[in-house]
Amino acid sequence: MNESVAVIDEIVCSGSKRSPVWNYFGSMFSNGVKVNEGMNYCKLCFEVNKTTTYNESTSTTTLLNHLRKVHKVELKSEEKAEKKVSEVLDPSYVPKTAAEKKSLLARRSGLCMSTEVKPAAFFASEGFKDFLTQYKIISSDDEAPCAQTISGPALDDLFITVHKRLIDKLSILCRAFRIFEN
Repeated sequence: MNESVAVIDEIVCSGSKRSPVWNYFGSMFSNGVKVNEGMNYCKLCFEVNKTTTYNESTSTTTLLNHLRKVHKVELKSEEKAEKKVSEVLDPSYVPKTAAEKKSLLARRSGLCMSTEVKPAAFFASEGFKDFLTQYKIISSDDEAPCAQTISGPALDDLFITVHKRLIDKLSILCRAFRIFEN
């Protein structure tokens, strides 16, 4: 009797996507053929003979949480996000380049948007751009962030940083309550 056994050769990561999480998750190949279309596999789990799968519609936040909790991996994008948010929260920070200024303006707009519950389109409107130009915050409309930048990367950075800070604070509180209970 001749049985063939599928050999899982590798996990091929799609590092070309925007988030660095895709350097750790990808498609599984058996004998050179892609298996389980629509699923993403953790490469780090695979390296220790475990199989952790996520549907292709799984958010990168969920994948990041897996890397943090299971593998204790902190990605550089979180450090960059935290640095950018720290700049937003520091009123004395002065951007050095036009790109830094645009990024800072997007994140400050995102922060304002989330605290004032305003849509991102408000911050990309002609009226708001005129306001920024009139008060010499920007010198042309090109320097203003677009709604996609404000509602995408800027809010993602804010979420990652605030989420991490909240988890850190909650873990401190939990430890304090355990000490208090004993």
